[in-house]
Amino acid sequence: FFFYQTTMMSSHTLRVLSSIAVRSSRAARHSTCNVTNITRAAFSAQPAAHDKPLTPGIGLGKTSTGLVGLDVDHDAVPKMITKYQALLDKLAASDMPPTAQYRINVEKIARYRIAAAQENLDDPEKVEELCNCGQVEELVV
Repeated sequence: FFFYQTTMMSSHTLRVLSSIAVRSSRAARHSTCNVTNITRAAFSAQPAAHDKPLTPGIGLGKTSTGLVGLDVDHDAVPKMITKYQALLDKLAASDMPPTAQYRINVEKIARYRIAAAQENLDDPEKVEELCNCGQVEELVV
């Protein structure tokens, strides 16, 4: 089908498309990309809260988790705290004995991750490193 469409294009359309391709390749050769000059304004309609440059793929410059179906969440660290605190509240309200090893382990993990997130609210990479269990987006799901 695609072959049929391209063969049916007029010669004028083909000339326009080829001139666009030539211009964009020339522009690409003559332009330079300075990654350190990218700011939050480039990724969002909101004004930048600070003027620190962003690094693509890290922190606020992260655009993909690399996992199908799991989008980047720049608010994952505060959400982590909320979800793990909710888990602790459910355990406290449950009829599971406080001496049950499962409950002890889950509480230890939840408290550790809450502490790691609270100490590093603005550094999701540090939280990921401390928790050693994937990306913060994975820890929220």
